[in-house]
Amino acid sequence: MHACLGCALTDGGDTAFPARAAARRRWTARSIQRMLVDGLIEELAMALHDESDDDRRRHYRLTRKGLEIAQREARRLAALVDVARQRNLLGKRAPTNRPASARKGRPR
Repeated sequence: MHACLGCALTDGGDTAFPARAAARRRWTARSIQRMLVDGLIEELAMALHDESDDDRRRHYRLTRKGLEIAQREARRLAALVDVARQRNLLGKRAPTNRPASARKGRPR
């Protein structure tokens, strides 16, 4: 499994707040380093899809251990959402960040 973790861990925004973007980059770098040390991800030796033009860009993939932990965490979060739904904490429909045109069943 290949993932651009820098992209996954940040939303790429905050161009209006450079200090916040810098702090987010530092947090991302520490998170990636921690996941490497813990054996959850591994760095790929080469870039995929002709992305070798930027030597600063690094690519990672989940290890088997990382995938197992991610799946366990996803199940834990799904159980929490189920409890929240049972207790009507989410209302009829959970809010979404997607534009209305991208939602299922809505005209585009």
